[in-house]
Amino acid sequence: MRRLLLALAAILLASSAWATAPTYVQEAETVWNTTTTPKDTASFAVLTGDMLVAFAVGADPTGFVLSAPTTFSGSTSAWTAIQSSPSAPASNTVVGIWWATASADGNVVVRFARTGATPQLFGGNVLTFRGSDGIGNSSRTNASGAPTLDITTALSDSAVVVIAGDWAAVAGAETWRANAGAATPASYLNGDGATYAVHGAYHANAGAAALYAVGLTAPAGETYNIMAVEVKGIGGIPAPWTRVGTFAVGNNGTAGSTYAPVTSAALEVGNVGVCVIGKDETGTGTTDGAANAQFTSATDAAGNTWFEFGEWCNMQTSTAADGACTAIYVTAATTQLNSGAAITFTFSASTTRKAIKCEEFSIPSGYIVSITAGSNGLAADGADPASMTVATGVAQLHLFIRSDSCESNDTTSTADADYVTFGGSDTTATSNSGTAATSMGSRGESRIATESTSAASDPTHATADCASLMVGLNSTAPAGTGSGWSSWW
Repeated sequence: MRRLLLALAAILLASSAWATAPTYVQEAETVWNTTTTPKDTASFAVLTGDMLVAFAVGADPTGFVLSAPTTFSGSTSAWTAIQSSPSAPASNTVVGIWWATASADGNVVVRFARTGATPQLFGGNVLTFRGSDGIGNSSRTNASGAPTLDITTALSDSAVVVIAGDWAAVAGAETWRANAGAATPASYLNGDGATYAVHGAYHANAGAAALYAVGLTAPAGETYNIMAVEVKGIGGIPAPWTRVGTFAVGNNGTAGSTYAPVTSAALEVGNVGVCVIGKDETGTGTTDGAANAQFTSATDAAGNTWFEFGEWCNMQTSTAADGACTAIYVTAATTQLNSGAAITFTFSASTTRKAIKCEEFSIPSGYIVSITAGSNGLAADGADPASMTVATGVAQLHLFIRSDSCESNDTTSTADADYVTFGGSDTTATSNSGTAATSMGSRGESRIATESTSAASDPTHATADCASLMVGLNSTAPAGTGSGWSSWW
């Protein structure tokens, strides 16, 4: 069952076009090594609708304010700030990024300027992109070392523009990171050890919507401000997985063959619900693993179809309730499951202690969700749950889910640093009898990453008898249909 591909009713998506990246056209750059203000770019030709991305860097914030660029000649929309330096560290550069669109065919000159009592070195550059649906996500940071930061692109086939200023003025050749595709340098002022350095580049097509580390690996030892912005292409596809939040947390200590926790938030149509559930083991066997058939089914008040993506039991002895079982259930909501509605889980036999956490994830309309190869389970006997991975064999963007169920009343836990904990109160997700050996807690964590083998998951929880299960999920567009059909097979 856990290797089934989910199958739900197909919904035709309106769009079937392939995504295309924006086309880089040109740059128009000022000098960087003078304090002269204003500074004008050379005249450059544009077409109506072209996306213009301007960035500027000033050497030092002391008595210096970087003005927004203006269109000195030609016709563009007003310039809009994307990112600017955080309330300037006293010893760092001043950096900003803005955008505008060409409102007519013709030639444009862009003006950069500064104000303030202290003349500082500064300059700017304008990059032109053609065939863009607009500006997407952006990010910024300031630190020491080799200039780097993460940016999560909103859509596939976007360009990414990166600009960094180095207050330490470290000299040296540039080595740009290539996680978002090859970087094409656009601006470079080599450090002289006294004033500042400038690094600017663009990635023509970052590929799939995902998190990318951009910037440089050299020079190192800089004191930098760095910013990045996504320039969307046309018809880009959203990220295959995005975490939305927690929609159910609960526990129960009454014997029964069903358990019906109530949601604390809605699970919206088209989104994916993932529940990690733990319970006492009820079998008479002593063999740990996935073959004990402790979980039977799940349903909800909205009539959505739930699938078990796996279960794992730590059976301990042949005495019932002497160990722990865990399972992962998944649905794609075809009908909204409202806050306050029940999800009913059915077990193979009466069970006393149960606990659950449920997370919601969004996927693009038209995507197909499936379980990857390589799911993994383990039992911990009187120990903290151990490290696990999932080896999918395919280096694509996966959603990795780990479920831990422990025979314990410990209400604390810490997710692995590379994972995000399932939200909600750990106390609420613990059925506490007052005694560890007769209690049960459920914990979960997730990771969205492009990996053929997941980063190791090693959370910290209780020293107890625990059952752990880890699976990977895919979310992909059907081949040959652009964004395709919303179907689960």
